[in-house]
Amino acid sequence: MTARKYLVVFNPLPNRRRTRRLNKLVAKLGQMQFDYTLYPTAPTVSANKIFFAKHHTEYTDVIVVGVTVHLT
Repeated sequence: MTARKYLVVFNPLPNRRRTRRLNKLVAKLGQMQFDYTLYPTAPTVSANKIFFAKHHTEYTDVIVVGVTVHLT
C-alpha cells in the first residue's frame, strides 16, 4: 500500500473562516501524522498551472480549503 501524501490548496488572502478551517485541518493532519504540503495559490492561473504540472505526481490526494459563499 502506498503512503498517502496530501496537497492542501488554499487562497492565501485573509479570511477568518477559511483560516479557522485550515488551522483545524492542519492540526488534524498533524495529529494523525499524515504527510502534507500547504500550497497557497498564486495570484495568476498560469503560475498555479505550472506548479500543478510540475508536482501533481508527488501527491496522492488534494484537499482544497475554501469558504462557501451564499449569494442572494
